[in-house]
Amino acid sequence: MYSFSKFEHDWIMPERRYIEPLSEEYRVFVNGKEIPVYTCRISRYPFNRLWPGYQRAIEQTMLASFVNIISDEKVNIKIVPNNYCENIKISPLSKEIKYEKNSSGFSLWADTGSQLVVNAENGLAPLYIFSSQPVEDPGSEEATYYFGPGVHFPGKITLSDNESVYIDKDALVFGCVYAENAENIKIFGNGILDDSGEERFCGQGYEPYTNGNVKFYDCKNLKIEGVLMRNSAMWCVNFFHCIDVVADNIKVFGQWRYNTDGIDIVNSQNVIIKNSFVHSFDDTITIKGIDRYSETSNVNITADNCVLLCDWGRCCEVGIETECYEYKNIVFRNCDVVKISAAALD
Repeated sequence: MYSFSKFEHDWIMPERRYIEPLSEEYRVFVNGKEIPVYTCRISRYPFNRLWPGYQRAIEQTMLASFVNIISDEKVNIKIVPNNYCENIKISPLSKEIKYEKNSSGFSLWADTGSQLVVNAENGLAPLYIFSSQPVEDPGSEEATYYFGPGVHFPGKITLSDNESVYIDKDALVFGCVYAENAENIKIFGNGILDDSGEERFCGQGYEPYTNGNVKFYDCKNLKIEGVLMRNSAMWCVNFFHCIDVVADNIKVFGQWRYNTDGIDIVNSQNVIIKNSFVHSFDDTITIKGIDRYSETSNVNITADNCVLLCDWGRCCEVGIETECYEYKNIVFRNCDVVKISAAALD
């Protein structure tokens, strides 16, 4: 069985209705049925800088496309670009995805768990294909914050001990998640957490003035599973001085604003990033040390089976901040680096 995201809501006040824009560059069919193709903003040029007091110009960006398929089986995907092209490129190349070309488009088979980037030869912006195992719906009584089908505007969600956030596959949530000095936290689901509503107003990335998609300080036993994270105001996924963290099958994409690192692991221990897709503008997965936590080492950190793209900085990085006692047992394993700017490993 398969399904796909469809962000709709029955609005009481029509003048407040929000409609998620659809792509004008691609049509996509799954097992013969057309599904919605959405958009995300990405960088057009590799131009980054320290915070200048204003956000990056939209003219330096472009719209990419994506589909969010939830399936427990292999599915047939047909891609129809809006302009004719002779060939497409499907990354990661290591997956050796074969496709068939016909008069209207291109057909391929994708396993569940696939995280693919399709580039058309005619110069269209990329199409992301996310195909994920379904994350079980716990029911509204079992999650502290339960976002069912529809479009939601919670803003900043602050979590305490033993709290959770569930985002349904048909839920588009405009907000960010934050916690400090908390434990046993879970964020899960197959829907989108979008930080578009947060505006950055200062340069400091270490402080909670600007949060990004998720930000945790001094937390223990964190799990993020399945969720898509789009359009962060700065660093996207942040773990400051955290212990026992698992991020599994998350997708970080649609990042274009200044200094949008993908995942920042800061003076933390026992962190696993696995089966995930991270397309950042700035550094993709970076392990940092900063002065307030300098007595705490970065230990037992693994990025495994991830698809990584970087528009400006480094993909797999130690630093550039390195104020900690020790870096120990840091592993990048079986990761596909699809795009780099400065370095794949640094």
